[in-house]
Amino acid sequence: PAAARPPVCERTLAACHCDADHFHAVVRAAAPAVVSVLGAPHFIPSGVYAMTDISQFREVAALLGKYDVVLMDPPWENRSVLRRGAYDMLPPEEFARMDVGDLCNPGAVVAVWVTNKPKLISFVKTVMFRRWGITPCTDWYWLKLGPDSKPIFPLDDPHKKPYETLIIGTKGPTQGDIPRDRVVMSIPSRHHSRKPPLHGLLQTLRPGPCIEIFARELVAGWTSWGNEAIKFQHLEYYHKID
Repeated sequence: PAAARPPVCERTLAACHCDADHFHAVVRAAAPAVVSVLGAPHFIPSGVYAMTDISQFREVAALLGKYDVVLMDPPWENRSVLRRGAYDMLPPEEFARMDVGDLCNPGAVVAVWVTNKPKLISFVKTVMFRRWGITPCTDWYWLKLGPDSKPIFPLDDPHKKPYETLIIGTKGPTQGDIPRDRVVMSIPSRHHSRKPPLHGLLQTLRPGPCIEIFARELVAGWTSWGNEAIKFQHLEYYHKID
């Protein structure tokens, strides 16, 4: 039988003395630091991170409190990802079972990245959001550009779209202050499925605490939650500026 997961605990970054201390825990960093995790140096900004999977959702949520912005990039089922073996995927119903609404303050903004499958977009709006008490407001779009500043595929391509969708809703009634149908344009990262950094843009919508679920990087002042939350904190992704 599989070994039981250790219970989730809470500690400061200064109290993390071995690799295991960074996992199955809510870690609070009062100041930026470079620490060794799994034998490699990682830059940790001030903020909070939790490296667990969604099987420990309730335990982690009980330690975190409430948020005004919730950003999610779930590992949706995808044939391309399956072929590459890029990361573990889960069926949509697993994400719907997460009680994300319990993490939200009244009026909080919830933003969820989705693939371009109409059935999945409908599932998020009519099943996931409904269970969480979230009212759909609008869709934002990330238009992917090539080095020539043109879309990587034609907009009317029947097979591959040059954009991804961010579905935005609010906890409770629809708020009239969310910009509609916003388009963000950028050249995609060379790292698969890495989204553009919209953290600052989302923070302009609500002034309070912010969390990213299924995070793969840390953002100063945010809570970052996911089993790969410090993936892009390795120093190999940083350049020293004198």
